[in-house]
Amino acid sequence: MANTRKTYLSQVASAIFGFKKYPSREEFMRVADQITRMYPFLKSPLPNGSKIVSGLLTCSIYYCF
Repeated sequence: MANTRKTYLSQVASAIFGFKKYPSREEFMRVADQITRMYPFLKSPLPNGSKIVSGLLTCSIYYCF
């Protein structure tokens, strides 16, 4: 499962960088929000009841490269 998630996130990051060489944090956040809306099972459990749903997904996408 972890390998599948990493592959998916790598492909998403590649697609983002295909459109824009230096995307902003806001653009990563918008992509992560859309992904978590379409595929809620990709949400990561958040510590301390944090309400930032896409934060960990955004970091995962951002650090693929």
